[in-house]
Amino acid sequence: RDAAQVMLQAFKESVGELGTSLGGDPTQWAWGKLHQRQVPSLLQVDILGYGPRASGGDTWTLNAVGTTALSATDPMQTNATHGPSWRMIVDWGSGQAEAVYPGGQDENPASAWYENQIAAWFSGGYYPMLDSAAAQHLPGSVTWTLER
Repeated sequence: RDAAQVMLQAFKESVGELGTSLGGDPTQWAWGKLHQRQVPSLLQVDILGYGPRASGGDTWTLNAVGTTALSATDPMQTNATHGPSWRMIVDWGSGQAEAVYPGGQDENPASAWYENQIAAWFSGGYYPMLDSAAAQHLPGSVTWTLER
């Protein structure tokens, strides 16, 4: 066999496996139907975690994750087991930065900040980061002073 024959055979086998997992209409195939991501609670309590939700990208993207099979009968379906959590972009020239944390700023489910960042994190969104001078001018800002 030559390289072209091997590649054609591999392509046919791959399409066959995808058809078994995702159905016969390739226009309905999506990476997120096979790959999911969950963000566990810091307390390791399943009901307090987030997901599973469709995971974008692949093993070569910036948001790449390690995975494990969800099903012994369909090893193509995977769930993320580890990967990036905190994401931040910094423009060193201007000093501007934006970031997102998976979940919220508070682990208390009764808090308004329990899941205030999870939607942005899953969708690839970010929030602007403020330096202390800019943050002090925001409504509701609180300044704490540590005295000796």
